[in-house]
Amino acid sequence: MRILLVWKNISHPIVIRNIAKVDKALVDQVSTNITNENMIWGIEQIINNSGLQNYIILPIAKSNLIGDSNNKEVTCIENIDDVSIYSINYASPEFYPININTKSNLFFRMKQVQLDNLERNEYVHLQLLLTKSSNKEQLIEQYLHYLKGYNYVGDNRLTRRLLSSIHESFQFLKGKEREQDSTIEQKLSDHLFHFEFRIAIVTSDGLKKKKILTEIEKYLADLQYFNQLILVEESDVESTLRHLLNRAFTPFRKKKSISLNEVTTIFNSDEYLLEQCSSQKVNSANENLVRREIGINHTSKMKNALELIEILPEGKTNNKKEVVQDEISVKITQSLIELGVIQDSSAAISMSEGATLKHLIYTVPLQVKFNSIKKNLENVRLATGIEEIEIKKGTDGGTIIVSYPKEDRSIVYLRDLISNPEFLKFAEKARLPFILGLDEIGNSPVFADLAKVFHILVAGSTGSGKSVWLIQFIMTLCLFHTPETLRFYIVDPKRIDFKKFQDYPHVQKIVTEVGESLALLTAMVEEMDKRYSVMEEYGIDELEEFDDYPNLSRPPYIVCIIDEFSDLILQCPAIENLVVRLGQKARACGIHIVCGTQRPEVKVISGLIKANLPTKIGFLCGSNTDYKTIFGTSQPFRLLGLGDGVVKLAGAEKEFIRFQGAVIHEDKMKTKSFIKALNEKMTYDKPIEALDIKPIPTPLEILREHILTTDETGITALKASLKIDTNVLRELMEQLVEEGILEKSPKGRYKRKN
Repeated sequence: MRILLVWKNISHPIVIRNIAKVDKALVDQVSTNITNENMIWGIEQIINNSGLQNYIILPIAKSNLIGDSNNKEVTCIENIDDVSIYSINYASPEFYPININTKSNLFFRMKQVQLDNLERNEYVHLQLLLTKSSNKEQLIEQYLHYLKGYNYVGDNRLTRRLLSSIHESFQFLKGKEREQDSTIEQKLSDHLFHFEFRIAIVTSDGLKKKKILTEIEKYLADLQYFNQLILVEESDVESTLRHLLNRAFTPFRKKKSISLNEVTTIFNSDEYLLEQCSSQKVNSANENLVRREIGINHTSKMKNALELIEILPEGKTNNKKEVVQDEISVKITQSLIELGVIQDSSAAISMSEGATLKHLIYTVPLQVKFNSIKKNLENVRLATGIEEIEIKKGTDGGTIIVSYPKEDRSIVYLRDLISNPEFLKFAEKARLPFILGLDEIGNSPVFADLAKVFHILVAGSTGSGKSVWLIQFIMTLCLFHTPETLRFYIVDPKRIDFKKFQDYPHVQKIVTEVGESLALLTAMVEEMDKRYSVMEEYGIDELEEFDDYPNLSRPPYIVCIIDEFSDLILQCPAIENLVVRLGQKARACGIHIVCGTQRPEVKVISGLIKANLPTKIGFLCGSNTDYKTIFGTSQPFRLLGLGDGVVKLAGAEKEFIRFQGAVIHEDKMKTKSFIKALNEKMTYDKPIEALDIKPIPTPLEILREHILTTDETGITALKASLKIDTNVLRELMEQLVEEGILEKSPKGRYKRKN
């Protein structure tokens, strides 16, 4: 099939002119002269083995603005099968700006794929169509809702106004008011245009296409700021190609707004910039550092973190393809029709996917109540054969979201989340910033400040992703602190998961035995009491206030990771009291605890423990009872394992947030290598021990001493005296039998050996 990419027979009157370059002066000239909302203009770039050609699209009525009077022709497309077409869209509401201060350049990026290797009929065609925008008022309204702290700032005006009315009536539903932002206001005060941005890649060589896409994705990452441009593959190539050739907007597709400065940034082909780029060997680390400096007033903490982040591996390029119907989505739609939840298949208004789940959005009739929809959830699961289907209210009124697992889940890399500008801006001000994971929609990182969520209980069975999450948690905090400001103590009964951190300067001690754990936690309680004595004397309320007193040195934050928490308490009940004391008081003096467990049993995770570890994270657990133990309610989602998690954050508006946990690398050996490489890059010395840890008798030593002193050998009496779990007590008694202190009768009773 032969399709000529020739600029004629166009359905609306335009001319297309060859121009030397795209710069701000050109865009200013055209935009100020085309004020009619019905006039389409735009910019095109053709990148082939000869280099870059720039073109401008003008309404015929404005053809005298630029260049000569002849329309140009370009290379032909010989086979539609060689064509892949992508649209570039915003990831967030359109009033959020992209980065207009980047020093990167799309043409320079494309040179990285050695375009001289392209054949005559292989090229990349970039097209940005523009018309004058008429929705500035809507964007300003969205921004005002953002400033007021409303949760929903999306495009649907009816939903925004309805929710704002609810928020004003019920103030507790409203979020914290936000400060004005000059970068958002700069966009809103600029000239705005409706836009459609397309990229056609013409090649039959899959490897070349992959390289081109990789460079485009890298460039789009350079533009990331409040907003992000994402690449979406068009499924209907023939139809989209027709619109591209006709220089026409896609019918019935909602138009988004872009500012004049953003247009100039995307297509800037200024020779000076190209010369600057080509005269330096700009490595990806430096490019990323330049990008991330935008909007961040770096402290030395942040500069150091950004340098260390570059050591971590990036995720593989993963274009966001248009999500198309699959067999499961068809079954879900059919079952909803049969159950009377929706009227017909036209109620399915959109599909999207995150790292773990696909999401279907449906409109539902006003008379159908959400409670009745929820009651049908089990019927939908039965009809589709998928137990993990979830239904929740949509962000727009009158809609529901049905989520189900993806067949091929995406791997989320830690570097991609911690290098996200949204997180970096948060980390600049947060005391102990850490990553939870990628949100279930797949657009944004979920993060928090340990100083504000206090202490954490993490639960998950083998293979759930609990240990992987704890590893990246430690790693992230180490990136944003020196050993002088943050110290880790780790209780690792398994002796495997955290051994890789033993040489880290931030990690003061890793203990593996019960007695050592008891001694460590006792020392932490003593340190807490010492800090509070000083704070009381000087009238200090929190750690940062130490800096107000020149004669005082601010003590470091201390984070204690306790893995296999349930087993530890069963072996040594005294540990529970220490953890409760720390949970009740330690946060204001900079001491935080994170407890991990595979088996969140009711008899171990007591009400006191749950009350004093206010932030709960659940990965895949063994039973619904385990979720009830953690969260106090039945499992909020059917979790899928491998990092699929849910968090109940202390003080958060939303009760449960689902996320996909991140990995440093999907390969365990490579993960170890990166952890080691990061340690080698850190030039810190290990500081002096922050805690005075004194040896404490182990449960075995305590039991031995008690029996030798009292001659008491009955299980019931010993359990009452020493408060040791029955099973643990029997194990200890067997050890004393082996030592020759006790002997066991045929009936299973113990007595002192003569």
